[in-house]
Amino acid sequence: MSLHNDAWKGTLDRASLTQYLSRGVDIDGTSTSGDTPLALAVKNGQTSAVKLLLQAGANPNKKGADGKTPLYLVAFAKDKRDRLAQLLVAHGADVNEPVPAWNNSTPLMVAITEAKDPKLISLLVEKGASLTQSNDKGETAKKLAGYSMNPAIQRAILPPDQQDGYKPELGNLLTSSGLFAIAYFSNWKDVAKDSIDRISDFLNWQSNTVQAS
Repeated sequence: MSLHNDAWKGTLDRASLTQYLSRGVDIDGTSTSGDTPLALAVKNGQTSAVKLLLQAGANPNKKGADGKTPLYLVAFAKDKRDRLAQLLVAHGADVNEPVPAWNNSTPLMVAITEAKDPKLISLLVEKGASLTQSNDKGETAKKLAGYSMNPAIQRAILPPDQQDGYKPELGNLLTSSGLFAIAYFSNWKDVAKDSIDRISDFLNWQSNTVQAS
């Protein structure tokens, strides 16, 4: 076994970590794939391993060979994304660190476009993630959230005191519907499917809102 394998599998405990470190193993060393133990633990959603590594001094901002920080990788974790992000930020992870190799997108941007996880998005915003920082395409997190027709994502970027009364803008629905029409007639099947899914999310949310009232 190795520190990287134990971090990935979630079999790392305090005793084994102490043993690795006493043998001179670099806690921030990269594997053949270019990942640190912390990055591997994050990718596989191993919250216990992430906590142990951070407590032992693992660098929460150490980039892998692909230029991604652990906080950026949270968006691609299998589950427990909000808990992973919470641990990283508590130990000094930079919520606005962009990844040059990926259009200078930020952790919040990929939380919106890849994870599509309202809890993760809300937590990053609460911890100071910028809504106005731009990537290489001129997109901001606020703009990317606006592209989504998922009301939960649009609500998640708002301050906590504004979230309860939030209602999605009709313009966002019409824009997404227009994109769907373009995608359909241009045979962009993947884009069309995504638009259908977002319309379905909106209608389900609207139905639940009506029933609740």
